[in-house]
Amino acid sequence: MKAINNYIIITIFICLLILCNACNGNVNNQAKNSKASSTSLQTIQCAEYARYARTWIASATDEELIGQILMVSVPGKAPSPSAKQLLETVHPGGVILFETNIAGTPQEVRSFTDFIRSSGMTRGIAPFIAIDHEGGVVYRLKNNAVRLPAPLKYANSYGSTYAETAGAIAGEELKWLGFTLNLAPVADSGAAQSVLGTRIWTQDPEHAGKLAGSFLSFHQAQGTACALKHFPGTGTVDPHHELAVLTDNAELFHENYLVSFQRALVQEPAAILLSLVIAPVLDSDLPVVFSHKAVTGFLKEKLGYKGFVLTDDLYMKALSGYGTIPERCLKSLNAGCDMLMLSVSDVKPVIAYLRKALEEKRLSRSRLEDAVTRILIQKNRFSIASLPAFSEERYTDILEKHKTMLNTVLESAH
Repeated sequence: MKAINNYIIITIFICLLILCNACNGNVNNQAKNSKASSTSLQTIQCAEYARYARTWIASATDEELIGQILMVSVPGKAPSPSAKQLLETVHPGGVILFETNIAGTPQEVRSFTDFIRSSGMTRGIAPFIAIDHEGGVVYRLKNNAVRLPAPLKYANSYGSTYAETAGAIAGEELKWLGFTLNLAPVADSGAAQSVLGTRIWTQDPEHAGKLAGSFLSFHQAQGTACALKHFPGTGTVDPHHELAVLTDNAELFHENYLVSFQRALVQEPAAILLSLVIAPVLDSDLPVVFSHKAVTGFLKEKLGYKGFVLTDDLYMKALSGYGTIPERCLKSLNAGCDMLMLSVSDVKPVIAYLRKALEEKRLSRSRLEDAVTRILIQKNRFSIASLPAFSEERYTDILEKHKTMLNTVLESAH
């Protein structure tokens, strides 16, 4: 028994040491340590963080559990009574901010994200505060962060050095602004360019996966989580309007779609964001987001993914033929999705529907608890409940440093 206790103490000490190195070291040291720590990080966190998650879940109400699996939007760009009521009632697992939520100064942005974090806190668990911050056309932060170039514009010329630099810059700036989850990077390639344009890194799937992995690794080394997207790939039509169907050829599916995600997954993204497509090689009948074969059988079991699975916005027109929003939420959960993205603030109908599904055994408690466990593990991995206090002077210095870093990389090939 003494030996076991000593082993547990040593394991916890190693876990804390690795996390301190990952969150506090400089970019160069993080880069050197990232490969050495990446293979052990998931193993360590799944032991200690899962234990914490189980303890939290054991005393959670149904409402708390359901709240944790929802990613919602909030009104406005500053604290308000309506936003406070939403956050304190739902205690959502995540909050997504859009450009309309972004104020004019870094201090105002951070004040809003701090308000969301504190108002949404429940028994020590804060919501992820998410934003799309890829660079190029996907830039929501106005003048509050360095505007990164479009990935496709420079990645082929500057390779992993550009991806690493962009990731480090985005990860550090988002953390200072109070964001804890970046809905990036894109791992799609090839045919996806017809929909995503310059948002892809390159046409070559394997190279795209490596570059996305480089961005992801250096971004998460700053202590800000990433959601790799859009698994298993984006089709040739925009999911905001239509449901795409990927190839039914298994060899082409692997070469043109899967390989990019497999290359990026080795960097252990906190989340994977699903595309709204049908992938016949995985499931010929259902969109991936509703497919137990694709999400649980393939992504989680065959590929062994240990983070949490996030849906794209379930309000998109690509899913218009698959029931009401509450029904889509239940289908996604039962397929194995862990967090449900809803681009609205009124989620009462969803909560009521899922509570009833839980009571009627159409949603198993074990599935709900598994989803929450995966989410809580990543929340603890990235210590999202508390961030360093904001300093306007310090943040201004960081922006200048990052501009220099970026310019150095872009000028190095000339």
